[in-house]
Amino acid sequence: MDPGIRDIKRSVAVYAKGIPLAVVSAVANRHDSPLLPDTLDAIRESGLLLLAEGTSIRLDRGYDSGPPARSC
Repeated sequence: MDPGIRDIKRSVAVYAKGIPLAVVSAVANRHDSPLLPDTLDAIRESGLLLLAEGTSIRLDRGYDSGPPARSC
C-alpha cells in the first residue's frame, strides 16, 4: 500500500433486512477482528437494537481469526 494513500475500512452492522445499525471506521491495513467489539458497542450506543443474550450474529470470514502474528 502506498503510504501517501489513506484508505479506510468500515465495519458495518446491519439488521437482517439490510438496514444499517452501526458503522465503525479504521485504517485499511488494520485486521478486521479488533473492530468487532467497537461495532457491537456502536449498536448498543445507537439504541436501535437491543442485543439480548442468544442473539444470532453473522460475520464474514475476516472475523474468523485473531490478528496476524507480527514478525520480529
